[in-house]
Amino acid sequence: MMALLAFLLLSAGFAALALSMAQHYRKLQYGAPAASRKLALRGAGWALLAAAFVPSIHDLGVSLGIVLWFGLAALAAAAAALILALWRSGRRA
Repeated sequence: MMALLAFLLLSAGFAALALSMAQHYRKLQYGAPAASRKLALRGAGWALLAAAFVPSIHDLGVSLGIVLWFGLAALAAAAAALILALWRSGRRA
């Protein structure tokens, strides 16, 4: 259960980091993000990535929790990249 929470936090963090980039933000909103919004999204993304350490470490301890965090981070990053790629191809067609 804690691994699922960590994965959701990581997914939200990578989504926020992606939206802090102008090209990805334009795909969902019509226009470029303001500088304050970019900074807020970037800060929220990094905070969510850091917050995902807590459930990972709580579940398996420090040594395996860090390994779990990196594995889940790789899965969440791949999912975010796949969603962005599919979103892009869907918008062009």
